[in-house]
Amino acid sequence: MCEPEHVKGTLMCIILSYTLSTTQYIYICLRDLAHSQEIETGRLNKPTVVPLNGRKCRTCINYLEDEFYCLLECSLYNELRKTYIKPYYWKRPNMPKLIERMTTENITKIRYLSKCVTKAFEIRKKTLFLLSMPFTLPCI
Repeated sequence: MCEPEHVKGTLMCIILSYTLSTTQYIYICLRDLAHSQEIETGRLNKPTVVPLNGRKCRTCINYLEDEFYCLLECSLYNELRKTYIKPYYWKRPNMPKLIERMTTENITKIRYLSKCVTKAFEIRKKTLFLLSMPFTLPCI
């Protein structure tokens, strides 16, 4: 199961992992802000907390990495957005549309969003791994 490091082993996560599927678990973690986006991990950085305006997307650099940005704007997830989220939400994104999308009771929409979030976490993990690798020029 894909658990962010700062919530592993908590009672809530143990209970959820036994009763929910992986996509449902990730959807709930995203809604409860228990995820690994910079907006959350920056405040958990010890001993020095990263200021809010410094919690930027590591791939796009200029934008605050929060739920709104990741689900509706980040270029890293364009293909996922086109596959799993209706254009109504991402063509002209705004906060009321995000709230509408996140608070839906429609099971099909929840499943699609859960799949989108699951795949986005996978893409993000791979991308951050590649960005962390040292770049060296080949000897000629």
